Amino acid sequence: MAQEGVICWGPRRGKQHTLVLLDEWIPNSRNLEGEKALAELASRYIKSHGPVTEYDFASWSGLTVTTSRKALRMVEEGFHKTKTDKHTWWFPEPIQIGQENLRGTYLLPGFDEMICGYKDRSSILTGEHEQSIILRNGILRPVIISDGKVVGSWKRTLKKDRVLIETAPFGTLTKNQEKEITEKVEEYASFLGRDADLQG
Repeated sequence: MAQEGVICWGPRRGKQHTLVLLDEWIPNSRNLEGEKALAELASRYIKSHGPVTEYDFASWSGLTVTTSRKALRMVEEGFHKTKTDKHTWWFPEPIQIGQENLRGTYLLPGFDEMICGYKDRSSILTGEHEQSIILRNGILRPVIISDGKVVGSWKRTLKKDRVLIETAPFGTLTKNQEKEITEKVEEYASFLGRDADLQG
């Protein structure tokens, strides 16, 4: 029924997921079909994920590379793009990325778009470590990202009044990274209304 536009996910009630009627939840929704729908999808993807390539868009959307190229050409006047040796990159607006934009350490959830939103993850995650975050059933482990690079993975265990966070770094972390991870764990535990236990 969701694929037919009858129902969609609604707000949670406690720990339970709910379903709602789409027309009641989004009364003024647009009905896009064909090329209009394709162009809208490409436009939203660039705005939310850029810089991206046609291969990123194809992988994320499930469309063929040929169809992805067609969609990007439809919206190219509204965006910026640049070519490198391998790819054409699409941007929502001109940007200049420096190291200062990448500072900080974060605990990302298992299916965060930083990992799932791109076909080529080599700029943030090496091949040897990529396999360590992918379980046999295709589930992605939550990752630790520091200064724009994935530096390890983590997992949580919820207890009555505490949350246990276990980290698995890929290598030796700096003192500053360890400090920032501790701070993020404490923030997360506070959000859950629990005390934190950190192992790793």
